[in-house]
Amino acid sequence: MNKPDFQAGLRVILSGTTTWASLTSATGPNKFSEKYQVDLTLDAKSAKEIESLGVADFLNIKDQDGNVKYDSLTVRVKTNKPPQIFDRNKNVYDDYINNGSVIRVASLIKSWEYMNKKGLTCYFNQGVVLEAAERQEGEGGGINDALFNDINPSPAVEAPVVEDDGLPF
Repeated sequence: MNKPDFQAGLRVILSGTTTWASLTSATGPNKFSEKYQVDLTLDAKSAKEIESLGVADFLNIKDQDGNVKYDSLTVRVKTNKPPQIFDRNKNVYDDYINNGSVIRVASLIKSWEYMNKKGLTCYFNQGVVLEAAERQEGEGGGINDALFNDINPSPAVEAPVVEDDGLPF
C-alpha cells in the first residue's frame, strides 16, 4: 500500500456526532478561531479509516496539556469560508446544528508547516445533516424557566439616588 500524500491532501468522507458546530450563517464562524468548524466524534467506520491512515493521534483533539479531550476519536473539521451544508434531500441547510446532531462531511486532510512546527488539519468541504438533534436547555435561546422554580419575584427596587460629586467618572 502506498503511503498517503498529506502534503497534496487526502480526501475522505467522515461521519459522526457534532459538538460545538459553527458551520452555518445561523451560527456564523467560531468566535475564537474565526473559522467555520465542528468537533466531530467519529462513528466506528470513520474512526477505523482515520486509524488505518495512521493519523488518529495527530487529528484527535487534545487540550492545552496535550491530553485527549474526548472519550472517543474526535477531530476538528474546519474552513475559512462558509461551507456548503445540505439536508438529506439535497436542500441547503442553514439552521443550527446542535450538539448531538449526526453529519457526514467531505473533507481534506492536509499537512501544514509554519514557524518550524508541523501538523495535519482536517478541512471541511461539504456536509450533509443526517440527524438534526433538538436544542438542549442551556444551549442558548430564551430563559430556562426551570432556573426560576421556587423563586418568588422580589418587589420592585428603585435605584438609589446618587448625588453629583463633581468627578468625571
